[in-house]
Amino acid sequence: MGRKIIITVLSTFRKKKDGTPDDPITYKGGGINVEANWTNEAGLRYLLKKDEYTDIIYLCSEATSSSEYKDRIEKIVEPYGIKMTDVPYSINDDVKDISRKLTEKFEFHSSDTVYIDTTGGFRTITYYLVYLFRYLEYIGVRVESAIYSQIEMGKNEGIFKNVKDNFRMFDLINGAHEFTSTGNPRTLKEYFRSSGNKTIKNLLKAMQKFYDQISLCRIGEELDKSLTDMERCLRKIEENSDPSDDEARLKEIIPVIREKFFSDNKSRYLGLMKWCINNGLLQQALTLYVEKMPKAYFKELDFLCDDDVIDFSEDGIGHPENKGHDMYHDYFLKIIDRISVPNVRLDMEHISYKDIKKLCFDYIYMKIVRNYVNHASEKNYKSYNERNREQMLVTENPSLYKFPNGNNFAAEDIKTFMRQSVQYIEEINVKK
Repeated sequence: MGRKIIITVLSTFRKKKDGTPDDPITYKGGGINVEANWTNEAGLRYLLKKDEYTDIIYLCSEATSSSEYKDRIEKIVEPYGIKMTDVPYSINDDVKDISRKLTEKFEFHSSDTVYIDTTGGFRTITYYLVYLFRYLEYIGVRVESAIYSQIEMGKNEGIFKNVKDNFRMFDLINGAHEFTSTGNPRTLKEYFRSSGNKTIKNLLKAMQKFYDQISLCRIGEELDKSLTDMERCLRKIEENSDPSDDEARLKEIIPVIREKFFSDNKSRYLGLMKWCINNGLLQQALTLYVEKMPKAYFKELDFLCDDDVIDFSEDGIGHPENKGHDMYHDYFLKIIDRISVPNVRLDMEHISYKDIKKLCFDYIYMKIVRNYVNHASEKNYKSYNERNREQMLVTENPSLYKFPNGNNFAAEDIKTFMRQSVQYIEEINVKK
């Protein structure tokens, strides 16, 4: 069975003129009342009433290292038969100094459970306690609670506060960063693990589905549905005028999620492709470009067609699984050669033929690059992309459409090209 460990930091206590400690006052919290002479003592007595423990670690500075303070703490603990470990530290110590001193005297195990009293110590000790909280969770130690005891303003009584959620706010921030940079909702799911809020559960479910689809390059209906579900849940939380505590915390990070995934109100896929490029998900970005941008050209961005004349439904010709790619490829080649294409207009006011031609060239190039990346051997590369298409692109713009002499497209070159292509699409979009 794992150990249960209290960690506390000693602080000085106020004294009367005769040198004796102030009279004790009553501290209340969580259905527990304790009598204590100073806040540091109150937190320890509170924890001792809540559970049974195997160890107590107390950090003591130069100001609290005298026997006066140690004897007092040890006298409180003595009836419980708990092993005590003192860790001296200095006001000039930084986080790494205190950490080294603690780990030299005490070894934590993943089976341990820790209870932290954050009341005592210099103000700067808070930085160390934040670090300690994160470190313990990183090595698998469970931090059951973090408390703070204080005297209520204008009253001769004190209260206990559970401040664990204050420490866990870093988990929320880290979870937001993890999701917006990788798509993985793992930390957010852990943070809201005990939440009973239905909307939050549905949001996390949609986030997980999004991650599953994007990580496997499944750019289909399930990805679309996960984004729709995610946006619906975000909107529901935003519009709730009486949010729960969990919803209120989640509201803090919604603007970041919106900026990363839902910033482009004209094309969902354009914004998602930018997110993939910026976070190094090049395979996903290539797949999105080839499978989704032609639809965006015709339907969402209205670059090539005034009317919804192409059926993009699951059974329609424009759906990627129904030879939609081949149709787009043929359309774009004909557009480049100024051959008439059914349902495609080249005389639209908001976009020039030069721009249309550039979009078509970019798509054909990206399709070649994607096929090459997916079939990386030189033999497969030749069979998947005819050399005349390559020559057409090189002839059009040799400095822009580059092909490797050996077997590798440089990842940085692909990223640079895609960024430039997306920027070009956005500039055209602004003209509309």
